[in-house]
Amino acid sequence: MGLAILLPLAAIAVLLATGLEGRSGPMDGGLVLSDLLVCSRMFRPLGYFGRAANLLLLIGDFSTAGARSALVTSLVAFGYILLIVWFGWIAWFPMSRPSTIAARWSG
Repeated sequence: MGLAILLPLAAIAVLLATGLEGRSGPMDGGLVLSDLLVCSRMFRPLGYFGRAANLLLLIGDFSTAGARSALVTSLVAFGYILLIVWFGWIAWFPMSRPSTIAARWSG
């Protein structure tokens, strides 16, 4: 699970370092993490949101191999915005329910 968490974060670093949008590997990791979140009743909304963000980026990654279009560019940009929102939501979501998480972890 740790690798699945690190791969989507690597996509942002690759984008900032190279200026190239879309990397299939990190997006696949994001999809794996989204699937893991969907399996949990508590984090299911996070999983569906993550699936949407990562699927948009993965489709955009495959689409950029051909001719560039404004639609593909817009979808990739929207996918990165969703990805950033998803990361923020993942960070905020557990903090918004401290008693539920503490109860689950305490056994």
